[in-house]
Parts: sequence; C-alpha cells; structure tokens
Amino acid sequence: MVKYEEISFVSKFLKSWVNKLQDTELNLEVVYEGERLGLIQPTEMSYGEYADLHTILSSKPIDVRLASAILYRPIIKGEGENRVIKKYDYDECKERAREFNYFPITAYISSVFFLTKFKQIQLESSPLFLESKRKTELKNQTKEPKTKS
Repeated sequence: MVKYEEISFVSKFLKSWVNKLQDTELNLEVVYEGERLGLIQPTEMSYGEYADLHTILSSKPIDVRLASAILYRPIIKGEGENRVIKKYDYDECKERAREFNYFPITAYISSVFFLTKFKQIQLESSPLFLESKRKTELKNQTKEPKTKS
C-alpha cells in the first residue's frame, strides 16, 4: 500500500518537472531520428488541423505521439522562417506517430503551451470577446456594493 506522503512527494515532483518544461525554449525545428521536422505556424494551420488537435488534446488519455506528429512535420525545404513544411494529412501523421515513441517531451509541451497562448491572445483581441468583456464590466459597475449588516 502506498502512503499519502509518497504520493504527495511524487505529485509535487511531477508538477515541478512540468513547470520547468513549460519554461523551455520553443523548438521551431527538431531533428528526430535523422529527419528535420518543423513546428507548424499557427497562422498557417487549417481548421481541420485545429479540430483534430483539439479532439486529440481533449481525449483521455492524450495521444502525445499523434499530437506531436501533427505539430511537427517534415521540412521539405528552407531554413528558419522560410522553411516549407509538409502539408497536413491526418492519415500520414497517424502513420508517422507510430515512430514517435521517443519524441522529445520538451518539444511537445512547449509547442502545445505556445499554441494555447497564441489562441488565447487571438481570442482576447476578437470583437466578440471585447464586447462581452465590456458588458461584464458595465454590469459590475452598476451593481450596488454589498453592505455588512
């Protein structure tokens, strides 16, 4: 039987480890098993890529290998900002994911964190979000403060 203290220790260690991983640099390019893979730019992702990633990242357990294969695809040509990444094909990504057993977890976590923050910032600047925020602020201003009896 496992003691509470042992579970607590492991839990704290894992939380600390994941937090450190989130602070790692975003890898725009990864060499994995001799192949150059590039992180897709969020502005170039199709609706299908977003939908597939959302489904994968929402499932239990998360298929980290498949998510990584979608996010990091073979670089066809070019370097840095001018690189051309293989076009998205779900079936091809699913096939490549079978070989992602040892894909760097730091690349996966930093790319998912980046993508999440990118979409959050985009949503916060959207007209619908700004209008909703304005209405909430106006509503909160018109409420009378609660007084203690």
